[in-house]
Amino acid sequence: MTTGDDVVVERIVADGMLQLIGTTSESGLVDVAFDHDVGCDGVSAEITVHEDGSASVQLRNELGSVVGSLGVATPWALDADGEAVPTWFKADGTRLRQIVDTSAAALPVTFDPTYTTISCAGRWNDLVAYWYLNLDPGDIAYCASSGMFIAANGYTPVWGFETNVANDFGKIALRQDGGCSNSPDTGWAWDFQVPCKAHDYCYDLRKASFSGTVSDNDCDLWFFWMMEAHCNDRFFSGDCRIIRDLYYAAVSLPGVVTEPNPGLVEIQNFGSSKCADIEGPSTADNTPIQQWSCVGVSNQRFRIWPAPGAPGYFQIKPQHASGLCARALTDPVQWACSNTWNTQRFKLQGALNLDRYSIRSKYRENECWKVPTSYANGADLEDPACFDTNNWYLWSINDA
Repeated sequence: MTTGDDVVVERIVADGMLQLIGTTSESGLVDVAFDHDVGCDGVSAEITVHEDGSASVQLRNELGSVVGSLGVATPWALDADGEAVPTWFKADGTRLRQIVDTSAAALPVTFDPTYTTISCAGRWNDLVAYWYLNLDPGDIAYCASSGMFIAANGYTPVWGFETNVANDFGKIALRQDGGCSNSPDTGWAWDFQVPCKAHDYCYDLRKASFSGTVSDNDCDLWFFWMMEAHCNDRFFSGDCRIIRDLYYAAVSLPGVVTEPNPGLVEIQNFGSSKCADIEGPSTADNTPIQQWSCVGVSNQRFRIWPAPGAPGYFQIKPQHASGLCARALTDPVQWACSNTWNTQRFKLQGALNLDRYSIRSKYRENECWKVPTSYANGADLEDPACFDTNNWYLWSINDA
């Protein structure tokens, strides 16, 4: 901003508004210019002064389309006795000028432009959810800084910072509370609290004012990449990425998981140290799921997808047989995938240590995949009542 020698302007952000409080001891016509350098390539500010004395700032891209706007309330000015002082706005390119006539005023005079209405609708039409999350709190053009934008759920975002992903994201706008859909968000190889709260904020902000611009899927994808940035600095990065894939699958809407796909995994039993294996390998319905020494073949590799219509549950799809899913009507088998069968919807429930899971169908949630008490290759899996402290009922999910 441009001021005279005896003009001081203080910037205050509170209660959803940006207020610039100026004081001057000059006598006469004081002319103060407020720059609107949005700091974005190809985006420029256009100032309009309205008949009621208020003003607006429209942000336009290189094509001339409005990609954001700021409203500025009618200006006011008061002298040292509390008397009103004449003041008005003038438009000057990318600057808003406030003229204050102090010639008959008791000095000093206080004056104010207040940014009261902030609308970012369309601001990110051609961008991705990254811009929701990596916002500069010192730049009003981004609209979400320090309480300037309150999302639909009635809260002001807070700023999070994760040291080990600083080179990727820096400060991230977060929901004040929240957490992963597939808890716990912290474990021995991962800590996804910051990505989870950023993902929650992205959802809420989109639903507040950005419908039709950035989709839930965009928020999901950036959730994935924030988790990936976190895992990239973890010592057990492979284990971290397994949980990353599970959490990404848990929040993604059915039919939207396109890029990246859930990673291929092996499902390994803690009792026998052998892997779930589609017998044969066969592509026929009702083929048993057995245990076999882990050798990395396609009938031992699975993708874990969100189950349509059942948040928090997953379909377990073998790599070697397109269109087939694990099923547990009685003992675990493979069968043609259905989007409605609870026998093909599975919950992966943490047990003992956080790297061990029971696998239980929505059809019978108190029954779990189990290896018969045997180390033999070819032993068919069973689905008896769960026993969460017994390793024969517990599985690790390993990056394949």
